[in-house]
Amino acid sequence: MMDAPKKVLLKVRNLKQWFPVNSLIFEKRKFVKAVNDVSFDLYEGETLGIAGESGCGKSTLIRTCLRLLNPTAGSIEYDGREISRARQGELRSIRKEMQIIFQDPYASLDGRWTVRQLLEEPMIVNRLYSSKSERRSKVSELLEAVSISQEYTNRYPHEFSGGQRQRIAIASALATDPKLVVCDEPVSALDVSVRAQVLNLLKDLQEQRKLTYIFVSHDMSVIEYICDRVAIMYLGKIVEIGDKKAIFEDARHPYTQALLSAVPKVTGDNGDKERIILEGDIPSPVDPPSGCVFRTRCRYATARCAEVEPTMTDLGNGHCVSCHLLDKEKAGEVAK
Repeated sequence: MMDAPKKVLLKVRNLKQWFPVNSLIFEKRKFVKAVNDVSFDLYEGETLGIAGESGCGKSTLIRTCLRLLNPTAGSIEYDGREISRARQGELRSIRKEMQIIFQDPYASLDGRWTVRQLLEEPMIVNRLYSSKSERRSKVSELLEAVSISQEYTNRYPHEFSGGQRQRIAIASALATDPKLVVCDEPVSALDVSVRAQVLNLLKDLQEQRKLTYIFVSHDMSVIEYICDRVAIMYLGKIVEIGDKKAIFEDARHPYTQALLSAVPKVTGDNGDKERIILEGDIPSPVDPPSGCVFRTRCRYATARCAEVEPTMTDLGNGHCVSCHLLDKEKAGEVAK
């Protein structure tokens, strides 16, 4: 019996997020091309990782997908509804289904409010419960779900450790019973000893509440641990996307290979794996390179890379790569 097709919860097509740059009156207007023609599907119940160096456009991409930023161009379809041009009034009805966990819980939690107030606020804004007793009951349920004692409901964020604050931030994101939760580097500000606990909590909550995650991180080891599929971004574009096994065992884009070579290995068969050092600086998103955006730092770059922008090539099973090197592989000019 064939498996039922996966439901697409979020469909993004040709998404652009360009920010205008102030310039002289007589100069041609310039833009920071933070997200530049990005397309992907997010399937219900999965965790899609978005990885890349700082400044590649990861956070801008997810904020645009959630309509925290208005897209410059492209399409965003959530659960069958087109939201890229929806007005704020139209978005209100689906806001509760799309939540975000930010990197720094100390900044994302209002320090003037108690834990109870922080968790009740999303319910009040979205008019989810008509009585105070119902909201209090939901607060207790949320605190239990993230392993925070009920005794702490009247405490303020500064009275908690970093890991506890992030658990409260997770509880706040779950207060509206969302379908999609975007995790914007949720463990990068935490101690190493606490990261695994928070990651395991996220995995448990996903299974219990049937959640779908987009997980943003520059740490490939974290991406490997929690994600089902991975999208690699560079200079506003997705250059490779596929399931976790394909990315970590058969990465085909030179940039993905460089990211993976930088992951520290304590033991295992990869101890002698070549360390790929990327030369030069990341180009400016105001004036990205012609052709392939990665060519200025790629050891395989040719004249064609500067002239023609590579298209996404599907290698099978949803593993897609944007690189001219694949054409050479097909022709037998280089080994895989």
